Amino acid sequence: MGSAILERRTRITAEGNLLLNLPEALRGQEVTVQVRSSLPTTETELIAEINRPLSLAIRTRYEAMMEKRRAETLSPSEYDELQSLTDTVEGDHLRRWENLAKLASLRGENPLEAAARFSLLPKN
Repeated sequence: MGSAILERRTRITAEGNLLLNLPEALRGQEVTVQVRSSLPTTETELIAEINRPLSLAIRTRYEAMMEKRRAETLSPSEYDELQSLTDTVEGDHLRRWENLAKLASLRGENPLEAAARFSLLPKN
């Protein structure tokens, strides 16, 4: 996968893991932070990301919880689990759509036409 360097000015605060390795003297200072990103950058990488499915364990558990919801037999803790799983599934859909939009842009295509090729559009 390709990589890109993202640069951003930020103020170091007492929050976050970043401070674990920084001296006290840097707290409150404004610094430039560089982050190496492994975001997909080529068509091949984008296609691989679009086609990468969620793990079988997550998909299986999500379907089981959805079936219990349809049967109206979810316990309160299962409802909480279903909400968390739904966030995961929706986040995965978002990841796929973001990569599809990047791929369509690289190719100069309409994202909806590209989505149809990858079966991301709902069936009528």
